[in-house]
Amino acid sequence: MLLNDPWVRERAAAAARRWLTEAPRDAEGEVDRAALIDRMSIACYARVATERERQLALDFLEQADAELGTDEAARIEGLTELVLAWWTAIDFRYLE
Repeated sequence: MLLNDPWVRERAAAAARRWLTEAPRDAEGEVDRAALIDRMSIACYARVATERERQLALDFLEQADAELGTDEAARIEGLTELVLAWWTAIDFRYLE
């Protein structure tokens, strides 16, 4: 399946919605993005993100906010794009 296949995009969006809904929040109710990225990394790669991976993901989401906005739909769209980017990792292309 190609990542631009509608079914794959739907699965990525569903994962993004779920992770965003279940994300840890701070006292003001804002998503703790670093914790969100760690949870996503555990789900995708069975490990916590490295500092570099976490920072790259945070930068990606900040850029998505700047381009798409910060309402819930825009945040889901940005997170969906991050999920799709992560699914291109070599971890998903080869079986041992």
